[in-house]
Amino acid sequence: MGLMSIEKQTLKEHADRMMAQWVALRENLKEADRSTVSKFCLYLQILALSLYPDYNAKEARELLARDEISMLRTFFEKDDGPDPESVDHAQVDHIIALAHGLFEASGGLESAFWDQFNNEYSSFKNQSICGFMVDATGMNSLEEAHAEQLYHAILKSKLLPRNVTFSFTMFSESVQNCQNVINPEWHQRAFKRSSCGKEP
Repeated sequence: MGLMSIEKQTLKEHADRMMAQWVALRENLKEADRSTVSKFCLYLQILALSLYPDYNAKEARELLARDEISMLRTFFEKDDGPDPESVDHAQVDHIIALAHGLFEASGGLESAFWDQFNNEYSSFKNQSICGFMVDATGMNSLEEAHAEQLYHAILKSKLLPRNVTFSFTMFSESVQNCQNVINPEWHQRAFKRSSCGKEP
């Protein structure tokens, strides 16, 4: 086998592995309890909405009007996986680690992919990736968001059950969990926990 053939085979094997890890998240979401899936969608929505400068703008209202099926569309799209020669494998590995980390923070299974998380990515870059998962782009950050304005915007979310009060305390806890997920330092600690089996 020539060098080019070996390189192509290696790329294909890596692409197959990445697809398997993405499918693993899909299966985890299918098997997760209702509370975990709801939190996962809400966390994605908080991260995406806070990218926008105006929570009353058309794109923000459209995001708030989305249901769980719509929010999870990216994770359930049927395709043949990434093109091994056109994707940035390190970036895809990072995105997979970020998505599995968000699932863990939502109450799902502990992520087995912390070692793929790239600590060079800033919190804002990670937030932007989460926004991209639900087709949201913007220049604002969760860290700089006005808490009360974001809270009152989230109260309009279709994801929130009408018969349950979503208090400001519950909202603040959700925001903190979101900030943890996108914070590189939190992922470093999580990787140490998964490696050692205990807090560092």
